[in-house]
Amino acid sequence: MAAQSLREHLNIANAVTANRKMIYLHTLEDPFPDSAMLHAIVRYLTAFFCLPLHVTHTPWQSMHLRTRPGCTGFGEIQLSMDDLLVWLKYHVPEDAYCIVAVTGLDLFLASAAPGCYIPGRSHYTQRHGAFSIARLGSEVDTSFQPCDQALYLRRCLKLSSHEVAHTFGLKHCVKPTCRMAGTTSLEHHDETTLFFCNTCEQKLEKLFRWSYHDCQRRAKTLAQCLRGLLSEEFEDEVHYLESIAVDRRQERISRSDRIRRDLPSLPCIDQKIS
Repeated sequence: MAAQSLREHLNIANAVTANRKMIYLHTLEDPFPDSAMLHAIVRYLTAFFCLPLHVTHTPWQSMHLRTRPGCTGFGEIQLSMDDLLVWLKYHVPEDAYCIVAVTGLDLFLASAAPGCYIPGRSHYTQRHGAFSIARLGSEVDTSFQPCDQALYLRRCLKLSSHEVAHTFGLKHCVKPTCRMAGTTSLEHHDETTLFFCNTCEQKLEKLFRWSYHDCQRRAKTLAQCLRGLLSEEFEDEVHYLESIAVDRRQERISRSDRIRRDLPSLPCIDQKIS
């Protein structure tokens, strides 16, 4: 798989505009089977993408989705990912940048063998996608073995940000530990980091036109979000984000100092450097 360049990304990504910037997170169950996790996902995605987010709901029973029996302790049924994506394609709100469905039910592809599942799938250009947290609370994805709550939370944040990022035009990353890497199992999923690699981050920065100050505020907001969700689990990530904010402040100070040093040697300059 060839790496997606910055230029290739911007060529396919939809523009974020004042009238089309809302992220819609669409639930299929009411009440959602894990309301606390849904709340954590909402907080994280809002901080991560720096865009407004709205939670909406449609009962999966009214979507006319194909189903098949569940398996290995992950629920009684599986929902068709193919049918769900078709439904979402024709229900993108006018003010939405994207609509991404989240469910606690297992998802499957019609082309896959019985017992197989798909955790998520999203379209790069048509602004819709879906993901399931059904198997994220298990140690393994072949049979249900409850895992640590912190690991469950980390997985949910990673999968949700991955699928939403796809709707912003980001394709799978070739770096195996990047959160945008394509994963084929929970084991591989756990080997990826919570955050994106520098290249994938740059794609978001260019698309959203984040300024230097925007990036600094984003790092602070993400650090506060993770500290509020589960500080001990995300201690390393919080320290990393705080270091980014400091580095950016130092970068600005250093740049201003360089400009001041260069002023005497530059002709015809009479301006105030702030």
